[in-house]
Amino acid sequence: MRCTHMKKKKVENPMGLAREILKLLKEEPRQTPRSIKERVSFSRSATMNVLMVLYDLGLVETKVRGLYEITSLGEYVLEAIKKEREG
Repeated sequence: MRCTHMKKKKVENPMGLAREILKLLKEEPRQTPRSIKERVSFSRSATMNVLMVLYDLGLVETKVRGLYEITSLGEYVLEAIKKEREG
């Protein structure tokens, strides 16, 4: 059964969405855009837009068509963000 009453978050901070996607892919590699969208609770278009930017930057890749994985560069960037936030 599909839950249709859940509101999708508005993307006011695309960097926050990018960070969430990278964290998800580090914890659970090989995700489809649909499964990523469901886990981060953003709209399909916002999730796809951020995925395409992450892909273009080399932070995620698709070794198998339709399945996204974080790259070693993506893991490095995620760690750098984490260290920066910890101060």
